[in-house]
Amino acid sequence: MVYLFSYGSLQEATIQLKLFDRELRGWPDVVSGFVLSKEKAYGAYPILNETKNPAHRISGTVFELSEQELIQADVYEGEAYKRKLIELESGKRAWLYIAN
Repeated sequence: MVYLFSYGSLQEATIQLKLFDRELRGWPDVVSGFVLSKEKAYGAYPILNETKNPAHRISGTVFELSEQELIQADVYEGEAYKRKLIELESGKRAWLYIAN
């Protein structure tokens, strides 16, 4: 299993059911060093930009995914995002989608 930190639509049960045929198991966490961009992916979805400033914090949810589900999430997120491995405030290492 791998961890994925979500701050957007992947937190929605309807999206999870559509993508993975199940609701994901998750819990709250925080990533620091990122801010929400004023721009939106595809005109509607939030994007994070890295600042490396620890005072910049984003709350979200960490989910457990299989490697195959992570690939499915990559397809869903599309070219507007790239995946980065980060450390959360909990100490867990998780994948995060940021601005491409």
